[in-house]
Amino acid sequence: MNKTSMLYWYPLTMGLDIPQPKTNIVLQKDVKGWFKILDNGLDDEDKAVLEQSATQIGYPLFIRTDYSSAKHDFKDTCFVAGKSTLYQNLHNLFESNYCHNLYPEAIILREYLTLDWSFKAFACMPVAPERRYFISDGEVVCHHPYWVEDSIQFYCKNYVPPYDWKDKLRNMNTESISEIALLKGYAEKIASVLEGEFSVDFAKGRNEQWYFIDAASAIQSWHPNETENSSFDAHDIITSV
Repeated sequence: MNKTSMLYWYPLTMGLDIPQPKTNIVLQKDVKGWFKILDNGLDDEDKAVLEQSATQIGYPLFIRTDYSSAKHDFKDTCFVAGKSTLYQNLHNLFESNYCHNLYPEAIILREYLTLDWSFKAFACMPVAPERRYFISDGEVVCHHPYWVEDSIQFYCKNYVPPYDWKDKLRNMNTESISEIALLKGYAEKIASVLEGEFSVDFAKGRNEQWYFIDAASAIQSWHPNETENSSFDAHDIITSV
């Protein structure tokens, strides 16, 4: 199994004493079993399972595959405000996965976290403090803010970004000593159960709590080229966030 798949890393990390969003791995099929979604949608039995899980998680919710949430298209993919948009967003999500040569095997519903965002970007996606830590064989190798200025784009309809969004981003990307100590501890706990080289991502909630939200094989994860003392290169591909 590809270690970037949530079907690999989530069962290993779900029991750790680290804040994480409530998560249901709802439906699993082999790769061929999911292609029909784009043409025919889910059958009635799968719909019943999905809707029951959605009710359990509660709306709004966050939907993804085991590989990707296509979060840059936020309102049309991973963010599901209610049942009325569930199936269209699911269709868009799988379409995005396939367009990026990702072949998922599961639909996953997660608690929607209200993050400590300062502005919106892409398709109205809230941009909040996020961090990426790289781990290797039980140890933390390095860490970085997730959102860099050059990555931000604006194409949200009827939304005008604040004039000082770059200042807001710089403030979000400031890593305090206490934050680093906390997240390094979380990353070390994750490294204790994931063998090999991984990226692990954390996001800050409006409640001031940091959550472990994602992991991926390090070789399939973006990493800034300019960082010194790093054993990883940049891999500018879409991974599982």
